[in-house]
Amino acid sequence: MKTKERMIHQYVAEKFGAEVRVPHYTTLTKIWKEWFGPEGSRQRYLRSAAAVETGKAKVVITRPGHVVALDTTPLPVKILDFVFGNPMTAHLTLALDASSHSLVAFRLTPVSESSVEVAMLLRDVLRPLPMRPDWGEEMAWTCPGVPAALVAEFAGRPVAGLPFSPRKR
Repeated sequence: MKTKERMIHQYVAEKFGAEVRVPHYTTLTKIWKEWFGPEGSRQRYLRSAAAVETGKAKVVITRPGHVVALDTTPLPVKILDFVFGNPMTAHLTLALDASSHSLVAFRLTPVSESSVEVAMLLRDVLRPLPMRPDWGEEMAWTCPGVPAALVAEFAGRPVAGLPFSPRKR
């Protein structure tokens, strides 16, 4: 920091003249740490979560499907390309229902996720599976809080999708 202080004094003297006063070393140190952090160097990237101003309102989850959390992670294993057989990295994108803690949809992509993949995942969340003729009644829509008739009317067909729920409410 002493070197930085000396360079600041030298810059101010060259740029604005020797009569311009520069703050004391302790003041410069405090300001430097405030601007550039405790490590003393500028951050390369501003974290996206820190850049967003959070609101004062809290989200109250009242029913399943109200809030869906999305997350993408690269898998720690390689998969084989089905064309050439080359190993490649895959990304797993999950959609989790915040109310029932159930897995609503997932996507496994052989390349890094993109906005198209996330959009297709959201499409999977909003469009439930159609009922197949050989599926029994236990595979019918049973999501609490959302009537099956409403979902079937919206989808235009009987829908399936017994949600996986690790805990009972």
